[in-house]
Amino acid sequence: MQQKTAGEQRTGWGHVGLLMLFGVFIVYLNRYTRIDFDVADWFYSSAQHAFPLQHQWWAEQLLHNRLKHLSTVLWFALLVWMLAQRYVRKAGWSHAAVFVLISSVLSAAVVSLLKTRSLHSCPWDLQTYGGQSTWLPLFYDATDNDLSQAGSGKCFPSGHASVGLMWLGVLFLPRIRRALAWPEGRYQRTLSIAVVLLSLVVCVVQLVRGAHFLSHVLATLWLCWVISLSVSWVYARLFVVYSRPYCYSSQSNSKNKMGESLCQPLSVPKDQPSLP
Repeated sequence: MQQKTAGEQRTGWGHVGLLMLFGVFIVYLNRYTRIDFDVADWFYSSAQHAFPLQHQWWAEQLLHNRLKHLSTVLWFALLVWMLAQRYVRKAGWSHAAVFVLISSVLSAAVVSLLKTRSLHSCPWDLQTYGGQSTWLPLFYDATDNDLSQAGSGKCFPSGHASVGLMWLGVLFLPRIRRALAWPEGRYQRTLSIAVVLLSLVVCVVQLVRGAHFLSHVLATLWLCWVISLSVSWVYARLFVVYSRPYCYSSQSNSKNKMGESLCQPLSVPKDQPSLP
C-alpha cells in the first residue's frame, strides 16, 4: 500500500470536519429556527386538522410498510449472496458484501435504539397539528411538567429514513476498493444512484405524511453517514489491510492495478498517521 499524501490526509480530516458542521447545523435548525414547522406546514391541512397524505395507500402501505420489508429482504439476500461468494472464493466481492452488511445493520440498529429512547414526538402527535403532545427541542433540559406533556415520544431520529440511509455504506466502497482488489467503478455508479434514490424516497414520504420533521430525517442521515464512514475505515484497517485475502490456485499470481499481489497481505508504513 502506498503511503497517503498530505492532500489525501487533508481530505480525510475534511470529511470529519464536514460531519461535525452538519451535526451542529441539525441541532441549530431544530432548536433555533422554524424550518421544521415550515416544511411540515406544507403538508398539513388546517381545514381537515390532519396530514391528508398520512394514510394514503401509496404513502403508508407502499412507500412505508412495503419498502421496509423490501429493505429487510435485500439485507438477507445480500447475506446469502455473500456466503455464496465466499463458497466460490471470490474474495473481492465477498469483502464488499461483508462491509455493506456490517455498516447497514449497525446504522439501522443505532437509529432504532436512539428512537426508542427519544422524548420527541412526531409532528402528527403535536398540539400544533391536532395532537395532544408538546414539542421539545433537541437537548432541551425538560422539567417534569414538560415530560408529562411530551407525549409518547420515540420519534427522533427517523427510523423509516434508515430503511434507505442504512445502505450509505455502498457510497464508501471506493474508500476500501484497493484493499478489496475490486475493479474500479464496477457497478459502483448504479448502486450509488439506487441508494440515493431510495434514501430520498423514504425521507420525503415521512415528511409528507407528517411522521417526522426535517431535522429528524437529517439526523438519521448524519448517523448513517458517521457509521458508514467509521466502519469503512475500521474495516479497511483491521479486517483487510492486516489480513491475508483469500487466495486460490486460479488467481494465485494475480495482481491489482498497483502491481501488488492479491494473495499478499498489504502492509502499512509504521510512520503513516491514522486517518478517518
